[in-house]
Amino acid sequence: MVGLTRGAVRRGALSATGILLILATATGCSFLMEDSPPAQLSVKLQDGVLLVTNCGTSAVGEVRVSMGETVGDEFDNFFVGFLDDGWDAGETLSSTSDVWVRVERSESPVLEPRARLAIRFIADGGGRVARYTIPDRGVPEDAWLHPDGTITSAACGE
Repeated sequence: MVGLTRGAVRRGALSATGILLILATATGCSFLMEDSPPAQLSVKLQDGVLLVTNCGTSAVGEVRVSMGETVGDEFDNFFVGFLDDGWDAGETLSSTSDVWVRVERSESPVLEPRARLAIRFIADGGGRVARYTIPDRGVPEDAWLHPDGTITSAACGE
């Protein structure tokens, strides 16, 4: 591969994977999301900005994070961003974080009761996805929602 750096090759592969994910979800195929291992992420909506904390293991290398609402099998991204240096366990990100290398799309989410939310990230170790249903009572601004539906005061625990 003359003239290509390892980072450029990795970005190209990551972009191709992202295009495949977008095509699969746009055509109603949800197999990529369904087959992905669950992600241990917690979410919090604060002042109209969605905060996401990685409560699992650190992701190394370049990371693609997409956040969106699901309706049936459709996945409508409201945020897509890229990180160069991974996503550490315990680290909280938002669309306004200054760590993003590139942001392809950023809108304020509208997360009303019963809305379904999916957050997925792709890194060197593969893809992960976390799914949430916003409870009927909503989520208090000072609380974190977890994929299993629990609401806690701390991002990664009780």
